[in-house]
Amino acid sequence: MSAKAIVETARKLAVELYVENNQLKSLAKKGAMTEALRDQIKNNKNEIIKYLSENQEASNDALEKRKSELSKNTEKWYEPSYAQQRMWFIDQLEQGSSQYNISIAYQFKGTFNPLAFEQAVQTIIERHEAVRTNFVERDGQAYQVIREKFALPVEIIDLADRKPSDQASEIRRLSIANAQQEFDLSVDLMLRVKLLKLSEQEHIVLTCMHHIASDRWSMGLLFRELSLLYRSCCEGRDNPLAELKVQYADYAQWQRDWLKGEVLSKQLEYWKTELDGIPVVHGLPLDYPRPQQQCFIGSRYRKVFNRSLSQSIHGFCQQHEVTLFIFLQTVFAVLLNRFSHEQDVVIGSPVAGRTHSDTEELIGLFINTLVVRTRFKNQQSFKQTLLNNKQTILDAFTHQHIPFDLLLDELKPERSLSHSPIFQVLFALQNHAQRVIDLPGLKVNPLEPEHSIIKFDLELVATEENDELVLGWHYNKELFEPNTIERLADSYRVLLEAIVADADQAISDLPLLSDEQQQQLQSWNETSSPLPAVQGMHQLFEQQAKAHPQSPALRSGDQCLSYAELESRSNRLAHYLLDRGIGREERVGVCLERKPELVVCLLGILKSGAAYVPL
Repeated sequence: MSAKAIVETARKLAVELYVENNQLKSLAKKGAMTEALRDQIKNNKNEIIKYLSENQEASNDALEKRKSELSKNTEKWYEPSYAQQRMWFIDQLEQGSSQYNISIAYQFKGTFNPLAFEQAVQTIIERHEAVRTNFVERDGQAYQVIREKFALPVEIIDLADRKPSDQASEIRRLSIANAQQEFDLSVDLMLRVKLLKLSEQEHIVLTCMHHIASDRWSMGLLFRELSLLYRSCCEGRDNPLAELKVQYADYAQWQRDWLKGEVLSKQLEYWKTELDGIPVVHGLPLDYPRPQQQCFIGSRYRKVFNRSLSQSIHGFCQQHEVTLFIFLQTVFAVLLNRFSHEQDVVIGSPVAGRTHSDTEELIGLFINTLVVRTRFKNQQSFKQTLLNNKQTILDAFTHQHIPFDLLLDELKPERSLSHSPIFQVLFALQNHAQRVIDLPGLKVNPLEPEHSIIKFDLELVATEENDELVLGWHYNKELFEPNTIERLADSYRVLLEAIVADADQAISDLPLLSDEQQQQLQSWNETSSPLPAVQGMHQLFEQQAKAHPQSPALRSGDQCLSYAELESRSNRLAHYLLDRGIGREERVGVCLERKPELVVCLLGILKSGAAYVPL
């Protein structure tokens, strides 16, 4: 980089370079001088001194302006949005938590410019107030505090001198640590970036944002703007992004001003009616007992539908005039109905929440959650269920303006630390195109997260990639086994295929097993076997006792009887009965608890030729 480019880049990073007594000096707030910038200045010190000396007047003006900026205390205080307020409350309750961390990692291969990358990150933080907003309490109320002074949150970690195997283990450790590291909402920036240098031609970038300042749409914006700004920094061009018309704090204030009075009462009335009497928790069978306090350790299972099935699904949606979201969500509700035997299925679904065009370019927490309640009736066809659910979903979107967090405060549902309120299963249809990152001179690959956090019991996330439907099954490892989720995913595909073929089938008649699974189930149930030519069950037992005398025959708690022991004890009882004149055509009453003595008794009576009568 030229001396001029370094000086201008430093200014964009809030570092002012100047010459005093023929010495190069700097003025910056704490943390603004990054390692990459320091190296550039050190390697080009003489050229920078020469450039600044030749442009002394402009340098002095910039220096005075920087001193003035650093002397100001320009923190701004605002009320948070409803969603931010709830996340702050949860953070206070749990005294810090990583459950709302959003972490994404990328691999960069090629010629990488760390200084341009840092400058791009700096510009994004300056551009979006939500990223440099903290949350503090005043008189029991949370407030947004927008920071004007901040240190760049980019940490460069050099792993180039390590062996590939050591690099891989350290990448995994740092990735998990980055995802699990808690944000201090009162002092931290809401963005954290770690840059791992593996070699001159390979880097890993780990990003993490707190959900209180971001959502999935925002993460897409972050990487799109990062691509544009990095390119312009590398090429020495000015910021190509248009100035933002509003900031997140403006939206939060608008939300509070607008959502009150008649508007609020109408929205609330709809949801109070719609959600009246919903089940407290879903009825899906769990593999493990639900813990007393909800855990957030998740795992994923990915299922791809081929183009043929994907095209058939799109054709079905067009024929029945429903969106892909409505169709896939309805089939998911049917799946839950069949597995849980519940006639009332409640599913949450995220919506972008950016109902005003000015918010589309803002990083911030706009996402809202809609609750879709699907009611099933006996012998109702899928086609009728789809029509009913379509209207339910459209009504929910019409009333999407009320924040889910405000809805919780108003509805006051039954609360438990063991599960989330109102719904515990989520469905989403997303577009991964928003996350594309394009950096000049670099091949960029997304990396699968090493650590998965899940807020609900089960989440089904559908995306479209290369004309194929991709389903991500995210599940709580404390509740479900992997093979259970695989069976759910297989049954979901079978349902889709059957519905596309014939939507007039009754919900209860729709298949859940593939042809291969049906054949497997049939083979498992082929247990018929001819009985040997003997007169009674006790004689079958005697044959088994002769063949395997020392094998366990009977267990009751800690007590275990072998075949030989059970045979001996029942024989003694049979001889006792015969000595007392009990034999054929006689009946012996038995009144015992379910203990080994009961089995000894029954066998002994049969061996005597009599019949037992349980009392």
